[in-house]
Amino acid sequence: MKFNVPIALFVILIFALPALSQDWQRLEKASDDVKDAAAKLSDTTSDAFQKGRQNSSDTIEHAFLAEQVSAAARYMDKLVRDKYGIGDLRLSANVLSELADRFPSDGNSAWASLRDKIASLIFELGSDVGVYTGPVTGGEKTADSGEKVDESRILGRFFWNGEVDDELRLTIRGTTLSHRTVTGRTMPDGAYSFTAALPRENGLIVRVNLLDGRGNAVVIQQPNASNDYSTVIRIRDEDGGSKPHSLEIYWFKSGN
Repeated sequence: MKFNVPIALFVILIFALPALSQDWQRLEKASDDVKDAAAKLSDTTSDAFQKGRQNSSDTIEHAFLAEQVSAAARYMDKLVRDKYGIGDLRLSANVLSELADRFPSDGNSAWASLRDKIASLIFELGSDVGVYTGPVTGGEKTADSGEKVDESRILGRFFWNGEVDDELRLTIRGTTLSHRTVTGRTMPDGAYSFTAALPRENGLIVRVNLLDGRGNAVVIQQPNASNDYSTVIRIRDEDGGSKPHSLEIYWFKSGN
């Protein structure tokens, strides 16, 4: 009987380790994709800058931004290869996400491709940075880890209705809301309501459901002490013209 528990644990590990290895391999690939795409973009923008003699302010800004994101991507890839803790990796990915917020929206496919690769890397890292969970139908909600979120775990909700033309950011702190139009026309603020304030405590996970509207809605910042317990929702509708959107945002404690 003494050996039952060790043997059981050994069997569990035999099956669990390949899954963990596959997860890390996906993360390494996503990180490598970001590093390679950032390096190519940096080379392209640097060449454009060096060929010009009277460069525009946009050309200069884009060259410097590409160098920044390339350096950040190289360092991020090193952290992944060295198998740093998931908390460190998520905070590092947040730096890449903030740089991606400054990418030009001028139709350049290289910037758009790099932005998508950063989003894929963030997805592999999980919830603390922000992951698109997509619209969920029915009464059962799912966290990005695949766990079921019981209604009893949900601590509060926020509902928003408004129009979006291309990309809008919503920032929630407590019971306050601010809007920022990233690209497209600035639309009226819309209507919103809270069932409870977003708590000022660690360990919260925020999720968003796109109840109505085109495109997608993404949690790109989870609340923690470093951002004054604020969460940021990105709504993106690139189909042209403004359309009404309805969101449900809810939060719960992780690990309960």
